[in-house]
Amino acid sequence: MAEYIILYLIYLFAAFFGMFAPEEQREEVRRYQNLICFICLVVLLMFRHQSMGIDLQWKNESKYIGYLPLFDKIAKSPFKRIFTFYKSSYSYETGFMVYVKLVSMVSNDRQFFIGITSFLCLFPIWILFDKKSKNPVLAWVIYIGMPPFQLLFSTLRQSMAIGIAALVYIWAEDRKWFRCILAGLVAFSLHTSAVLLLLVYPAVNIYTGKKLRFAMLCSLLCVWAFKDVLILAALKVFPQYSYMFQTEANAYRFFAVLILIYIMLCLSTDESRSQNAYMNLFFLSCAFQILGMFSNVAARAGYYFSNALCIILPNILSTMKIKENARLIEFGTAVAFSVYGLLCIYTSGWAQCYPYYWCWEYVA
Repeated sequence: MAEYIILYLIYLFAAFFGMFAPEEQREEVRRYQNLICFICLVVLLMFRHQSMGIDLQWKNESKYIGYLPLFDKIAKSPFKRIFTFYKSSYSYETGFMVYVKLVSMVSNDRQFFIGITSFLCLFPIWILFDKKSKNPVLAWVIYIGMPPFQLLFSTLRQSMAIGIAALVYIWAEDRKWFRCILAGLVAFSLHTSAVLLLLVYPAVNIYTGKKLRFAMLCSLLCVWAFKDVLILAALKVFPQYSYMFQTEANAYRFFAVLILIYIMLCLSTDESRSQNAYMNLFFLSCAFQILGMFSNVAARAGYYFSNALCIILPNILSTMKIKENARLIEFGTAVAFSVYGLLCIYTSGWAQCYPYYWCWEYVA
């Protein structure tokens, strides 16, 4: 846990450094803060041990399961085999298979594969925070405190697709629909669940006032209240899929966190186009998180939209009229997400992000 605590301390230092910067240098300092936070997180992920991430299957050499055995086999094989034998063995999307082969052509080292994938997952997030966040340090703290961060250790395909979603946010807000489509297709070629990125462009560009937001909130709370009845109804209609209806405490916990934040944001947002855009995306995150009550895997659909919280929450705090209160709330928010993030890291067995091991350490 020491590595994660040190990461938060570095972020804290970056935040204090920005507080005392001259007014005319605030924008430059903000960009440096974002870069420092990005580099530190990339280093943490790039140099983690290969055992961190259940889907990596670092010791599985006999079966066609896991990203690292796949990388080893594809590195030794002709390009055309990824469209035939390996594609049928792994059932992974073609775009990801091509990506793995391209990386193996540069280097067949497993740690290089982990490193370049980690960089590509986080690079779009860095661009999003650079362009849209008024407080990138707090944005990164919020990001680490959410489940998509834990995905980076294990589910590489979806993590890359979620990273691309950050670029779709930017282009949708700029109404560059063609770029959104291209980015969506690339993400879809990595993970089929990225088809949900089709919702980003309309969500960003449809106006919803505060009254409609509260009505949408009430609909979510109704589903929450009658979740047990809905689960029983689903089991009767689809009994063959009963094995999928499994939830975890983390799914309920994260939904409760999102709803509380959504209520607070509904009371705080103004009528600007940017805040409206990211509030709509954040609502989609809350809505899809309800699926976590039915299936712990289905809840991941909402992770394509959860990064909107990293933009909307710090930006709202930065526009508060009473700066003393804003500073206090920012500090409280950072502490809350830090504690919540450490709790999720400590209790998340599937991601295997705790305990942390460096790539040069021995792991039995």
